[in-house]
Amino acid sequence: MKTEQTLREFIASRTAANLSQETITWYKNRLAPFARACPTLPRRPEPIELFLSNMTSSHETKWDVYRALKTFYKFIEGRRRFPNPMKDIKAPRRPKIVMPTLESGEILKLLQSVDNLRDRAILTLIIDTGVRAGEVCSLLKQNIRQETILAYITGLWTPTFNSILIVFGIGILVDSILTVFFAFRVLFPSTTKQEIAVT
Repeated sequence: MKTEQTLREFIASRTAANLSQETITWYKNRLAPFARACPTLPRRPEPIELFLSNMTSSHETKWDVYRALKTFYKFIEGRRRFPNPMKDIKAPRRPKIVMPTLESGEILKLLQSVDNLRDRAILTLIIDTGVRAGEVCSLLKQNIRQETILAYITGLWTPTFNSILIVFGIGILVDSILTVFFAFRVLFPSTTKQEIAVT
């Protein structure tokens, strides 16, 4: 069985399932080198393991290719009753990634890089609470409960509630509460239900 042919079938099935173009491109980019390296679709794990071991790309890319191959072979197994050698191949190890963080001096430089109170309020809110930039952009004045000085963000992935209460920081830290209060006083000084416009 030709690998290129089965790859076209697989991509067609992903397209028919209405996957995004970005996902389709991801599968093509991850599986095309495999189709070139193994023109005939391997029935045993050894050729696939050799292909993975010869990859000179990053650990993350190798992991992505492994995941794409698992999905690809699962499809072929169901569609063509073809043996699935990926069941006998262990996932490649990935070193633990240490996320980059800012030192206190770098945070200070970041805050000093803006020259207006609104942008400084937004940066302070993000730095002190860990809230995502997209969540800050979706905040409305009605999202702050002045009586408790807590912020809650509406529409976050919950199927059962109209809103989720977000407690910023670890637990309820005084610094975080003051940050939220400061940010909303700056961002919403007197208007009602105004959406933040981050430019």
